[in-house]
Amino acid sequence: MPRTKDSKNRPKTTHTDYASQIAEKREYITSLTAEIASITANIDTLKADLKEKKTDPVPDPGKKG
Repeated sequence: MPRTKDSKNRPKTTHTDYASQIAEKREYITSLTAEIASITANIDTLKADLKEKKTDPVPDPGKKG
């Protein structure tokens, strides 16, 4: 039975530094969390502005009465 092609020519696996990968991903998660908090605060501000504008409408100068 013949051997499969490239059966002995497989590259050796190198040691992967999982600790550094985890640290990078944690930093990325922290930055994303801060960005989400910033966007959420901005949305809350915009909601408050919208609510204020809805409760205090400007009278239309074209309407009578």
